[in-house]
Amino acid sequence: MSDTLLNELHRLTVPPDLTAWTAVLLIGVNFVTSAFTATVGLGGGVANIAVMANFLPAASVIPIHAVVQVGNNASRTVLNRKNVVWHLAGWFTLGALVGAGIASLVVVALPRPVLQLILGIFVLYSVFGPKPKNLTLGKAGIVIGGVVTTFATFFVGATGPLVAAVMPVATMVRHQVVATHGALMTFQHALKIVFFGMLGFQFLPWLGFLAAMMIAGFLGTYVGRMLLGRMPEAFFKKLFYCVLVLLALRLIYAGIAELLA
Repeated sequence: MSDTLLNELHRLTVPPDLTAWTAVLLIGVNFVTSAFTATVGLGGGVANIAVMANFLPAASVIPIHAVVQVGNNASRTVLNRKNVVWHLAGWFTLGALVGAGIASLVVVALPRPVLQLILGIFVLYSVFGPKPKNLTLGKAGIVIGGVVTTFATFFVGATGPLVAAVMPVATMVRHQVVATHGALMTFQHALKIVFFGMLGFQFLPWLGFLAAMMIAGFLGTYVGRMLLGRMPEAFFKKLFYCVLVLLALRLIYAGIAELLA
């Protein structure tokens, strides 16, 4: 009887394309990356997709990553809901709908390494590039940011650093950064789930695994949220920008390496 129960549990929680140990590894990685994102503000999505790409079938990486990131970012948003800058989220969402619509009509996309280079360079410019004093993107800029980043996420999966780059981080406190970024990413990834579902991707065999990933993500977010409250404001912003730069460099490196290969 016990063997039957174990076999049934295995069937429900481990997709046919994964081994049990691989599923456990990915669940553990999701806990760690969720805690990191909840503390620093971003980075977990890129780390997650980098690990998933080494274990999941290529056609499953972006849609499965989208579901996992909806869970992770929704947890971050709910736990920090009082700090979400909702008017910013509203304008971004308007642009995201347009970006998703455009992406759904595109048959031939930019080569992935080219897009990675563009994204990486843009993020670096957003951190180090010359800017007039008191520059803000304004409503139009946030909407355009929603269009561009949502279009890009359908092809590269994790655009957290790019979304962070269009947020007015300098005028926000750390809790607002983490909560608002979570809200923007939740909606962006949700659009991908709808899109890939319409294309015929079968999420059903992955449901048990995805549920375990979301539970791990929630627990990781909860741990990270406790760390966030103990972090000095100045240190948080320095760490935030350092992570942004490292992720941009990773995108550039991946793009160059793939082009050379």
